[in-house]
Amino acid sequence: MKIFNKKIIFLIFKNNYRYNALGNFAKNRIYNKFLFINLSGRTKSILGKIIYFFKLGNFISIDGDPFLKNQNSINIWYSGTILKIKKKYLNFKNNYVNIINSTLIGQENQFNIYPLIDNSGDFKFSNKIIFMGKIHFEPNRFSFFDDKKLFQIKDHLLNDFTLIDNNDFWSEYTKNKSQLEKFDNYKIIKTFMRKEILKKINKYFKNHLHVYSDKFSKDNFQYFKPVYNIKKVHDIYKGNLCIDTGPIPGSVTFSPRAIQIFESQGIMIQAEQKDSKSKLKNLYDDLVAKNINDYLSKIEILFTRKEKRDETIEKIQIFSNHCKFNMEQTLLKIFDK
Repeated sequence: MKIFNKKIIFLIFKNNYRYNALGNFAKNRIYNKFLFINLSGRTKSILGKIIYFFKLGNFISIDGDPFLKNQNSINIWYSGTILKIKKKYLNFKNNYVNIINSTLIGQENQFNIYPLIDNSGDFKFSNKIIFMGKIHFEPNRFSFFDDKKLFQIKDHLLNDFTLIDNNDFWSEYTKNKSQLEKFDNYKIIKTFMRKEILKKINKYFKNHLHVYSDKFSKDNFQYFKPVYNIKKVHDIYKGNLCIDTGPIPGSVTFSPRAIQIFESQGIMIQAEQKDSKSKLKNLYDDLVAKNINDYLSKIEILFTRKEKRDETIEKIQIFSNHCKFNMEQTLLKIFDK
């Protein structure tokens, strides 16, 4: 099915909250050969399923709601790895995830969603450092990293942010452990790392760090209640330095948080991910921290040196063009057959 000589891709899913998590990718727009139309939500998704039934176009569903089986469609399991895919759908080849954990789970089909940045308006820097997200974990029956073990490896984790995605690191702990056990402990360590990174940042930039999180702890952060309204989230990120330690389930640059920061016109400083160099390219040296000292140094530079901050903002604006091109290439690879 074509309109104005463009192939149509319909985005269909029921849950409205996913619309905000997908950022600008969820909006109607043209990508090179494709006209992208959002039919999400309880009412519009019904129309989407009717169009899908008659195979009038190409289709993307989120989180298997609804699950699409036709060859002209894919299912993206968002904010998760292959372990998020429901068991009854595991054998379908049109499943994609956006978060990879190749260290413990193996390689999956990955659908990269890139930030689609609106460069209109001037960037006005505020003097805040922002973090939004979960920083607490509750050990369960699968946990083999208790508080004592976590603090034993703390310095190693903070001195090399890629250690958690190193097979040699895990070989000592994962003998005779199931995939689910390993994955559960990966999430525990990743959350622990996140909190320790924030504690270090708070030590040196205490008056500037604002933490928006779901629970309060004894740590001396400036806490704020979680914000779920996407417009308010954009307003909080905009013009600020924004902390991203990477997604909890795996290692990927463009997690939902990172996309929100870019699309809000914030400046993201991110702990190194497996794909940092390939995704961020000439922004890698400015925005990616290899260890905690590197993190603190990058914050200090961007926070205090206006000329460096302006240079980085200019690079981000140029980078936005590459993101749109890469999003087009992702769609072409899957649907232009």
